[in-house]
Amino acid sequence: MASDTMTVAALSRPFTLGMFYDAVKDELIPDLTLWDAKTLKDNTVENSQHSSDFQISISDTTESKSSLLNIEASLKASFLAGLVEVKGSANSKVLLGEARPHVVTGILYGANAFFVFDSEKVEADSVQKMEGSMRALIKKIPAFDVEGKVDLKLTDEEKALTQKFSCKFYGDFILESNPSTFEEAVNAYVGLPKLLGEEGENSVPLTVWLVPLKYVDPEVPELINEISIGLVIEIEDVLDDLRRMEARCNDSLVEGVVGDFPCLQEVLTRFQKLCSYYRADLQKTMVKILPSIREGKEDESSLRRIIEEREKSPFSHEKLSKWLDCKEREVNVVWACVEIIPDIKFVANQTELEREVLAPLAVFSFCFIFTFLETADPCLDNMRNYLDGEKSGSSEPTYISDDFLTQMTDKAYTFKKVENDLKGPKVKFFVAAILNKKFPGASVYEYIGEFIIKLTEPNMRRETAAVCPEKTCFTQSKKLVWTLRFWLGGTLDGFFLVVLRS
Repeated sequence: MASDTMTVAALSRPFTLGMFYDAVKDELIPDLTLWDAKTLKDNTVENSQHSSDFQISISDTTESKSSLLNIEASLKASFLAGLVEVKGSANSKVLLGEARPHVVTGILYGANAFFVFDSEKVEADSVQKMEGSMRALIKKIPAFDVEGKVDLKLTDEEKALTQKFSCKFYGDFILESNPSTFEEAVNAYVGLPKLLGEEGENSVPLTVWLVPLKYVDPEVPELINEISIGLVIEIEDVLDDLRRMEARCNDSLVEGVVGDFPCLQEVLTRFQKLCSYYRADLQKTMVKILPSIREGKEDESSLRRIIEEREKSPFSHEKLSKWLDCKEREVNVVWACVEIIPDIKFVANQTELEREVLAPLAVFSFCFIFTFLETADPCLDNMRNYLDGEKSGSSEPTYISDDFLTQMTDKAYTFKKVENDLKGPKVKFFVAAILNKKFPGASVYEYIGEFIIKLTEPNMRRETAAVCPEKTCFTQSKKLVWTLRFWLGGTLDGFFLVVLRS
């Protein structure tokens, strides 16, 4: 009998002694108990086990979270698939005759509290150092509790470190206010024991012991199969990989330069959503298959097949990672150019650009155009088609070469030189992203008033770029005429005659 006993994490679910639990679907069976209230009361034994545990994890994987919550392999499979609803699972209605029920025979009460510290974005080569420093500081938290009072003594270096990360609280306690800083987290931690109540009346189920109902009624159907640990690990790896892809995408989305370019923002957001949809679709399929495997109606090959199919799909690790590599490269190229021309105004699209050049004070307008950024993306279309059950094509994202990056920064330096030499109250400069395959990489749109004079590709190197100092001025018919000529790369790239009324 001991080998049939199950131990599962409660995960904030409302377990009580004597209630039924469907081990196939990992859900409670409400409104039914094996014994009446008097029998339960007369046969319940309570033991106090006062203890506390403090653990630190620097990983954000499902494995680390499962370890902190004491989730074993079988329940983890259900958790990954979405079968376990941490809150509100008691709303499910399951007929006892269709379930493989177990009876709750023991409950360990207590409370969990999780303080999640999240650092600001750091460079890749600084991550390990930051992790080590954060771990050392967080490890000190119990030492700040002196007889129930906070004694927070930090060095100047530690104080500076606490300014670089924020805190979020998750747990079974109801706090007066959720902590957002390290100091607030320490104060909350010190006050946790009091929140349990003098008699532990505010504690909740943490761990539950279950016994198969067959020991009471031999005719009750048994749980036939459990999911192998190896397969659970494979499922976990797939879902964690998809979450990492979404997190990488989000890192690009929060880059300041991305917010200035709607086309970049759109494709990154679209990618993130498609990954989320695919992950939800995987979990939906797992919800259907897991109970069938446990009941012996299907074997594990049906679930393993889903994992194998992913590597042949547009959502394979290789394809998603390659797409992100290319898009991150695009963001870096744009960022590098914008850093060269940091004080120039961004315009979101062609319409906004036209509005700017039509402004009364704008006589001359120059706009540095990123011509390679576009919202159409065959890879994203393939992902969408795959989710819709349609045939998806084969396409590869384009990775920007080092030569392309050099050309782009050279063009930005040239544009900056033109801005320095021609800037004035009547000359306006802008930056925008407008697709133009005629000029790959970047182009400069030159305007006089609302009229576009020239679309050029400033492809010269910055050391040969110069603005001709010659400016001639003469009066003719009460009109002030300026002739501006600028030389780019040693050749006359542009010449225009502008008439201003005096």
